[in-house]
Amino acid sequence: MDGEIFKLLEYSIPNGPYAIFRSDKGIFIIELMENLFYNLGRGTVSDIKISDISVSRLHCKMLYRDRKLYLLDC
Repeated sequence: MDGEIFKLLEYSIPNGPYAIFRSDKGIFIIELMENLFYNLGRGTVSDIKISDISVSRLHCKMLYRDRKLYLLDC
């Protein structure tokens, strides 16, 4: 505002690769580990929980490999 920058959120960014997700519950910053699958969905097996009835219990899997992020539909 008027040339001055204000921080609206306090957060820390991981040193390595990361992904940022936004939902109605907030902002999620996830540090990505090479060749590790992350489960996304609203179920109990989900590493990243999305509380929305339009999302399956196991909606997709996310994989970080060779500096690329892959989403696999479940």
